[in-house]
Amino acid sequence: MNFSYVGYQEQTVKVDGRSVINVKLSEGELLDEVVVIGYGTVKKSHLTGAVASVSGKELQANVARSASAALQGRVAGVTVSAANGQPGEGLNINVRGISSLSATSPLYVIDGVYGDINMVDPADIQSIEVLKDASAAAIYGSRAANGVVLVTTKGGRLETSARVTVDAYTGVQMVAKYIDVMDGNQLRDLAKATGYSSAEGLLNWNGGAGTDWQKELYNSAMVSKVSLNVSGGSGGNKTSTYNLSGSYLNQDGIVNTTGYEAWNIRAKNTFSFFNNHLRMGTTLMMKFYKKKYEDVSYTSALTAVPMWNVYGEDGTWGVAPEWTRGDNPVGWTEAYDYQRHGIDILLNGYAEVDLFLKGLKYKFNVGINKYTRRN
Repeated sequence: MNFSYVGYQEQTVKVDGRSVINVKLSEGELLDEVVVIGYGTVKKSHLTGAVASVSGKELQANVARSASAALQGRVAGVTVSAANGQPGEGLNINVRGISSLSATSPLYVIDGVYGDINMVDPADIQSIEVLKDASAAAIYGSRAANGVVLVTTKGGRLETSARVTVDAYTGVQMVAKYIDVMDGNQLRDLAKATGYSSAEGLLNWNGGAGTDWQKELYNSAMVSKVSLNVSGGSGGNKTSTYNLSGSYLNQDGIVNTTGYEAWNIRAKNTFSFFNNHLRMGTTLMMKFYKKKYEDVSYTSALTAVPMWNVYGEDGTWGVAPEWTRGDNPVGWTEAYDYQRHGIDILLNGYAEVDLFLKGLKYKFNVGINKYTRRN
């Protein structure tokens, strides 16, 4: 028999023919977990504000290409949605709905520095805390009007030898469902049934189904990622830890001329002095990426008539029949090569010292983040 109760550990007991079973449940470990908030850290059992916590282990349960995607569906009251389906495009995060007509994104704090959650590799995250109410986010002022997302990255452990971890995955992306549209024969029959007589080429069409523009424009695409992590800490003197990581992501788009490549590098170190009364640490994160995208409306694949060939008889791009108009959807994507190159840098350093009263500390934190974009 299984016995469980909120806040206590579940316990399984064998009946073995007994008519009376006495069970004593132990307090759950969840209440002893430490949660990061704006003013520091507290135990879950002492937490009064509306704070949701997601561990790194939970985030890595599903394969995700960004930290915001890893958060999707894991926190009550937090919605994560995609603005579009282009490779490398960030996701929109809203805490407790949309509360403004202009800026609706929450404030992101990465290891104590304001930054962009999309520059963090999901494999580098130790935990994410979402501060949803005014009391939890009060330290950040008006910038926290749409909530606060605190991201804590992984660090090393004291008295631990170097540990090397390698993760890799690959997969295939494809269109889940094509939208049903009329083929050439169906469009011809519709024109005849409705008395449409101004397009002789349409009424006399005998080329079968014609061009399926959706299948010409969209293809299956590969996505792959590999990451390396090295972590550890000093032995006898227990004064320093380190965590170094790097990753490479390559995502092809389902449109041939789109894609996304990203390189992430991170280094996190901590040091302690004077019998751990003075603690210092640094975090450096860098992300280099290249994004190929198209400035085209993909609805053209739905509106282009099937009597229109992708290529002409001379091998050039096919042009629209005289009784319709528009741009060749496939030709448009091939003719233009749009690229965006970017570098994101986040640097953080802190010093924390114990003061004369037990539990009283002073922490000085300084950080900088820089974003460079080039089209």
